[in-house]
Amino acid sequence: MFKVRVKNFRGFEDETFDFSRINILIGENSAGKSSILKFLLALKQSLQMPYSQDYNLTLSGNEADLGNYYETIYNHETERNLGFAFEFGEDYRKEYAEAMINGIKRNDSIHKEKDIKIINEIASKITSSVIVEYEMNQDLSNHLNIKTEFYNQELGNIKLVPKTKSSNFSEKKYRYQINLLFVIFTLRTSFIVNYLISRILNILKKGL
Repeated sequence: MFKVRVKNFRGFEDETFDFSRINILIGENSAGKSSILKFLLALKQSLQMPYSQDYNLTLSGNEADLGNYYETIYNHETERNLGFAFEFGEDYRKEYAEAMINGIKRNDSIHKEKDIKIINEIASKITSSVIVEYEMNQDLSNHLNIKTEFYNQELGNIKLVPKTKSSNFSEKKYRYQINLLFVIFTLRTSFIVNYLISRILNILKKGL
């Protein structure tokens, strides 16, 4: 259904979680059960205003409190980069496309109709899994420090590694362009994250 990979996050140096429709987390104390849930909640709060404009990843917010980068990174080695990735297949292509198109319809962009057309055209061509990876260092407030990479058999690979600011550079615009590229390429992370979190939390509530 979904795969989530985390790198250098708390007790996970490099771990991939394969989620299905029904998921059960089993492990000894301090095995990382709560860590993966807190990670998903941190992603969710990172996509919410006002955090989404300020940090690449919001460690402390209304959904979760992971402390600072030192407390979050694997083995407290702050020189390490924090990374995470998502992989999903064709099953959710239509659902993602509809969710993203609805979001664009609420936007006041003059390119609204063009963006919707592009999403429909690209989404119709995706038949293999899509992977998006993010990597960032401890300076979470610097949007130029985040690396973004996309993989798909039909569409190829795209890697974004921003290095310098130009005189007309706009961080807000840059983040929007990354999100739009992800829309065109994979139909955006936020929907995946919120969907994953809601399903996992619902399953846990039923089991309590």
